[in-house]
Amino acid sequence: MAGGSAVSEQGQQRWAQATYASFGNSRASGGGWRIGPTRGTTEAEQTWLRKHAPTRLIPVESFDDFIGQDAIDQLPRRLEYWPQALGTTDAYLYSVAAGKDATGRPGNVFTHAVFDRDPGAPRACAYPIEWYGAPEWRTPFRFHAVNAVTLEHEGEFGPGPLDPELAWMMVDTMLGDRTGALYALQNAVASGGPVVLLTQNTQEAAFWLYALSLTMSPSEARRIGFSTFDRAESLIARPNCVSCVPVADRGRLRVNCPIVDVSDSATGVAPVSAWNRLTAAVYGVGRDIAETMFELRRSDVHSGTLGAGLAATVLESPGRFAPEIVALAGTMTDYRPVSVFDDPMCLLREFPADAVARPGDRERLADMLALLPQLSLDERTIGQLYALWLEYGVRAGIVSEAEVTTSWAPRIAEVDQLFAWLRTPVDLEPFVCAPVFGAAWRCRFALSGTRARQWLGAPGATIHPVNSKQLGFSNAPEPQLRLTDIASRIHYSGPSAASLQEWAILFQEMTKLQRAHHYSIPLGGDELTELWRDVGEGLQETGYQAWFDEHQQGFELLRVISIAEPLRHIVLALQTPRVQRLLQHVPATLEHSREAQRALLRLAVILVPFSQLGKLFSYDAAEESAIRNLIIHALATGVSWEPGQWNVASASEFVSETLWPDFHTVCTEPESVAAALLKLAELPDYYSPMLADVPQLRALLNELATLIVTRKGEPT
Repeated sequence: MAGGSAVSEQGQQRWAQATYASFGNSRASGGGWRIGPTRGTTEAEQTWLRKHAPTRLIPVESFDDFIGQDAIDQLPRRLEYWPQALGTTDAYLYSVAAGKDATGRPGNVFTHAVFDRDPGAPRACAYPIEWYGAPEWRTPFRFHAVNAVTLEHEGEFGPGPLDPELAWMMVDTMLGDRTGALYALQNAVASGGPVVLLTQNTQEAAFWLYALSLTMSPSEARRIGFSTFDRAESLIARPNCVSCVPVADRGRLRVNCPIVDVSDSATGVAPVSAWNRLTAAVYGVGRDIAETMFELRRSDVHSGTLGAGLAATVLESPGRFAPEIVALAGTMTDYRPVSVFDDPMCLLREFPADAVARPGDRERLADMLALLPQLSLDERTIGQLYALWLEYGVRAGIVSEAEVTTSWAPRIAEVDQLFAWLRTPVDLEPFVCAPVFGAAWRCRFALSGTRARQWLGAPGATIHPVNSKQLGFSNAPEPQLRLTDIASRIHYSGPSAASLQEWAILFQEMTKLQRAHHYSIPLGGDELTELWRDVGEGLQETGYQAWFDEHQQGFELLRVISIAEPLRHIVLALQTPRVQRLLQHVPATLEHSREAQRALLRLAVILVPFSQLGKLFSYDAAEESAIRNLIIHALATGVSWEPGQWNVASASEFVSETLWPDFHTVCTEPESVAAALLKLAELPDYYSPMLADVPQLRALLNELATLIVTRKGEPT
C-alpha cells in the first residue's frame, strides 16, 4: 500500500506535530512544562496535548544523567495511540525519560506527538504499532538536547524496526508456545473495556501489540488504543485500550479489568471464540505471515466484528482451510474477492489456468505494471509479482511475446525489483515469457567486450557483486570480494595471465549465474559453452574437479551459517546430515576465512549455551549434545587460529554488532538470560579437551564471554 496524501479530504495538511516537556527559558517563552517546537498543529491539538502528555515516566531500573548512549537507548520508549482523540483525528504520543530539566530537577519527560487528521486514508504503515521506534521520533536526553529539539521531518513517518516474523515467533516459538496468552488478549480486547498486558519491557510489549494487530485488518486495529509502557501507580485504564505494564508491577495493580501476563501460562486460554479459531487456522502450520499481512491490508475489512479481517483472508484462499473454518469465516464478513485486476497479489496465490483477454485489459495490465514497483513490499516479492503479471499478459493474449521482448524490454529493464528477484535462485522453466527477461537483461547491462574471454574478465560483468552500485549489492561476502580482485587482474593483465584455479573460480560463478538465470545470459554469453569445453579439458588433468568441489562445499557451508543468516534458519540447517558432515570436515577453503571464523564463533557463543538449557536442535538429548560438539569441533579444527588475529577492540566490536543483539533475539526472559550467561562463562572450561590445541581460541572465547557477561545488566 502506498503512503497516503499529505493533504486530508478537508483540504488541510494531514499530518501535524508538536512536542511537550519541561523546557528551559527562551526569548519566546518561559521555562517549565509547556508546548515546544510544533509543525502545523492547531490550538485545539496543542490544548489536547497539554492535557494528555505524560509528566511521569519512571523506568523499572533507576538511572541518572551520567549514563552512556547505549543505556539511554535502552530506556523505555512509550508509544501511546489514541484513536479519534479529537473528533476524527488520531493522536500518537512518543514519550521518553529525558533526565534532569534546565532547573536541575530530575524526572523530565519529553513527548513528541503526531496528529493524523485523515486516519482512514492510505498510508505506508497500515498498523499504528508499526511506528514504534520510527527514526523520525525525537528522543532527546538531558536538558541541552531537549531545548535544542527541532522538527525537520514533514509528512508521514516511516516504519520502525518491528519485524512481523519475529513478532509471531515471540508468541509461539521463542519462549515456548504462548498463543494461549494471545487468545486471552483477543478475548479481553473484544470485550471493549480496558485491558492490561504484562510484559518484560517496552520492546516485548511492542512485539505483542504487533502480533495482536496481525490478527486484524488495519481498520480494525485503528479502533484499539494502546500504550507500550505504563506503571501500576500512574495507570489510567481506558476503554478499547491495551495498556502494557512491566510484569514487576503486577502486585501493585489496582484495576478492575482483564490482566494478561504473557509470561504466565495460567493466563492463557484455548482458542474458543471465532477470532481465536481464525487466528489458529491462519497462523497455524505452514503459515505465510507476509502473505497474510498483504491480504489483511488489501481487503482492509471495516466490519465491527473483530476478526472479520482474518475471515476475509480465509475467503480469499478457501482451499487452504478446513470446511468448518471457511464456513465460520463466511458468517463474520460479507467480503468477497472480485476481479483479477482488483488484487495485485492474486497471482501469487493462484495463477488462472484459463486466462483470457477482455476489453480494456491492455490498459489495466499497463496500470498494474506501473503500480507494482510502488507497493510497500520487499523488492523480491515485487519482482516476482512483476514477472507473474507479464506472464499473465502473454498467456491471456493481452500482449504478444514478440512485443514485450522488443518494444517493452527497455521499460522492463528499469524495474530494479524484477532483477532483485532474478538474482535469487528461481525456476524460470514454467514461464512462457522468460525470453522477455533475457531481452530486458541485455538492455540493462552494458558489458565491456563481446568476446566471452573479455566478458569473463570484466569487473561488473560475470561476478555479480563486483559493481555493487550497478547491480544493487552491498556487503559482499569475503569469497566474493576475492573474486573481485581476481576478475580485475585477469581483465587488466589479459586472460592468459590467469592461473587455472583463477579460471576455475570464474567458471564456478558463471555456472551459478547460468543456473539461476536460464534465459538471461548477457551479450557474449553464447560463447561460454565452447570456452568451458576448451579450458575445462585442461583443468581436469590438474585435479581441478576435486579442487572445484572443495570450493563448492566451502561456499555452501559459509552460506548456511553466514552472519547475515537469521539464527532460526541456522538452527534448522544444523539438523540436516549434509551440514553436519560439512561441520565434521570443514572444507579446507575456509581455513583462513575471517568470515567463517565469525560465523562459527556466533554459533558457539549463542546457540551452544542456549542448547545446554533446553532442547534447541533435537528432542533427543544425545543428538542435541552431538550437534553442540560438532559446532565446537568445527570452530577448533576447521579454521586457523593465529596469534594477533583478534584483540580486545575487535572482540568488543563483534559483541556489540553481532553477539549481543543475537543474545537477546534468542531470549529476553531474565531468568533464561542469566542461566545462559552462566553456561557461556563455563563454555571454555566445559569444552577444554576440544580446545586444548588452540589456546588462542580458548582465550578469545573467554574474552567474548567476559564482554557479554559484563553487559548482563543492560535492559533489552
